Amino acid sequence: MQLNPQEAAAALAQVEDARTAMRRAIRAHRGHYHLWIWGVSWVVMPLAAQFFGDTAVRWFGVICIPCALASGAVGRTQSRQLRGPVNRRFLAALGAVVAFAVVFPFVLRATTEPKSIYAY
Repeated sequence: MQLNPQEAAAALAQVEDARTAMRRAIRAHRGHYHLWIWGVSWVVMPLAAQFFGDTAVRWFGVICIPCALASGAVGRTQSRQLRGPVNRRFLAALGAVVAFAVVFPFVLRATTEPKSIYAY
């Protein structure tokens, strides 16, 4: 199948229109809140470790739980407003990262000292 220059230009214009619409939808539907939520989390954790020492490590989960709940609320709100097909390659990559995160400490026999846990 051969496209003439006008058809190719029209197809590229449609792609650009779709890209612009998607960026506008993501900006309008609070996708950036995830970055703020987890950014605050990653500032609070080292500050807690700085001011409270190694005992603060056991509170990292307490810091992350509200962030996870807030992130879930943003995701639930966003999923109601944006509908699109699930990208299976993205899900596979996400699954590989989670599997790596679970298996990694067991393979390397990571120490349980607070600094190495935080670095992990």
